[in-house]
Amino acid sequence: MVCPMHANCETVVHSQFSKFFGIPVEWLGIAYYGLILAAYLVLFWQPEARGAFMSYALLTLSTGAFLFSVYLTFIQIFNLREYCSWCLLSAALSTIIFLASFMGLWQAIVPWLGEHKTVFVVWHLIGVSLGVGGAMISDYLFFRFLQDWKISLEESEILGMLSQVIWLALAFLVISGLALYLPQMEELNQSGKFLAKMIMVGVIIVNGAILNLVISPKLIDMFAGKGQGNRSKTRKLAFALGAISMTSWLSVLVVATALPRSFSGPKILITYAVFLLGAVVVSQFIERKVSGAMKTPSPADAGTPPS
Repeated sequence: MVCPMHANCETVVHSQFSKFFGIPVEWLGIAYYGLILAAYLVLFWQPEARGAFMSYALLTLSTGAFLFSVYLTFIQIFNLREYCSWCLLSAALSTIIFLASFMGLWQAIVPWLGEHKTVFVVWHLIGVSLGVGGAMISDYLFFRFLQDWKISLEESEILGMLSQVIWLALAFLVISGLALYLPQMEELNQSGKFLAKMIMVGVIIVNGAILNLVISPKLIDMFAGKGQGNRSKTRKLAFALGAISMTSWLSVLVVATALPRSFSGPKILITYAVFLLGAVVVSQFIERKVSGAMKTPSPADAGTPPS
């Protein structure tokens, strides 16, 4: 492939991250740009077609594409450590479209968003539920892998799919959260519960990025005999990040569904921090018990590594 800026497009385009839920990323890109082009051509020739729903659909589409571009760029920087010029150009274009859409459309759709609040609350809860379920199953499978350093190709693929489910859940949270936030931003900016939940979501994003895109591939490479490093230290970190992931998702679920809005932000965050600390301590205790009860096998003894 012709790849300007002395980048390595082949490695990126043919990596394990080149598909999302089995669909090639380039197909998703073609579909997105095609829909955006068609939609704005319609609006150009028929301005009366622009309504609150059409505006929201375009803003949702551009927001989703922007978040997906951030996800793919993060993979290039921290996981593959290779860059594709065309991918970075696409990410920049998606960012420009998102910013232009947001600045041009958000004020026009605020009343419509307020009228359909219930729909977006349901979307928000679906995002939380997907995230909690994906994190719990992923952490369980990850724990099994870290117990004996055995992982089959099927388990590796399941972990990859669950990782994508969690990122999709985060996209649901962000987009539906934006729809809930815009009509009542002044009120929510004064809500300690809302701000606390946003901090938790931020922790989930950063923690999930490190766990799924940095630590997990490193562990699998170690198992396959491709990577070098301190297995014990990496496993301890994986246990800690897994505990943070599960605790944070459960905390978001509780805050979103069970706590009244009157709860103060500092109180929620202090409680959250205490639970995080406790989860990390327990995870390290479990890791020590597991490592002491087993002998870490060499890759040759562990079975056939995933391709």
